[in-house]
Amino acid sequence: MLGFVTKMFSFTAYKKLTVLGTFIGVLIFYGAAAAAPQGDWRTLETKYMVVYYQNPDDLRLLGSRVKYDTGGWTLFNRSISWGSSDNITKKVDSLFDRVQILLDMKKRTPKIVLYLFPDDVQFRIAYENALNERPSGGVNARYIPQDKAVYAVPSEIDEASLAREMAHAVANHYLIIKPSRKATDILAKYVGKHLMDPNAPQTY
Repeated sequence: MLGFVTKMFSFTAYKKLTVLGTFIGVLIFYGAAAAAPQGDWRTLETKYMVVYYQNPDDLRLLGSRVKYDTGGWTLFNRSISWGSSDNITKKVDSLFDRVQILLDMKKRTPKIVLYLFPDDVQFRIAYENALNERPSGGVNARYIPQDKAVYAVPSEIDEASLAREMAHAVANHYLIIKPSRKATDILAKYVGKHLMDPNAPQTY
């Protein structure tokens, strides 16, 4: 009889834990969904990132602004079809690979989200909503840790500025103890400085 009661208690406790786990999962899901910037988003998924954009022109603009060779770390030849989704995918993934190599922080991580805002106004609104602060003058890209996402205005970024924000993302995912923004700023500046340097020294 005692064994039966124990089994019933265990089963009841299991059911409660299952319901509680489901409830928490729903809360997390809706919390994450609510944190996403407003907009009618389309997506382009790469090996390392999921690029969200509202207008195909913004995606093509990213391809024209980020001139990065997938093989030799040099600027792209302008005759290349930089606006194709395949080429943009290669650029983004090559850039992310380069950042991981420069920081010596290469491991499998969840995909980073890249939001391409069509203008500075939408970028600033999303930035303020996410961080509860206004972006300083000249800021056109920012890694938002709680969203695991980079916010950017494609008309105002280049390979160096995007790589710096990728560096923040890589460091946040690689390090067990999450670093402060000021700490990862040091790593991000290093990445921006040595992005095109094939003989760049280790970061430590």
